[in-house]
Amino acid sequence: MANNRRRRLENNVPVGAFSPWLLIAVVALMGGMTWVYFKNQLFTRGQNIRAMEEELATLSRKNEAVRGRIAQLSTYSALQKCCNDGTIKMIKIIPASIVHVDFPRRVEGNELRVVSNMGARR
Repeated sequence: MANNRRRRLENNVPVGAFSPWLLIAVVALMGGMTWVYFKNQLFTRGQNIRAMEEELATLSRKNEAVRGRIAQLSTYSALQKCCNDGTIKMIKIIPASIVHVDFPRRVEGNELRVVSNMGARR
């Protein structure tokens, strides 16, 4: 009787028949999970790019407004008004303080050039 009981308690599940299907199911599951992960990454990155583009557009608009204000404040009349108010101080540049730099002509080959610090002013 012990032999009969032992045979009834055995599990005769054919693991060899289920293993290819189990492997196919695991591969399909991993592929699906990977696809969902990449789609979520694509969506998240798209939202980040959109937010950065909006921020760039806002900064560009602010930059144009500031450029207009700089152009307005750097006109001669605006600078003269600030100078008359005493807000800024302007000092006239005398011609003796201006430095003129003459670039020599290009010399072909290995010729020596005479260098002098007494050049003609333009």
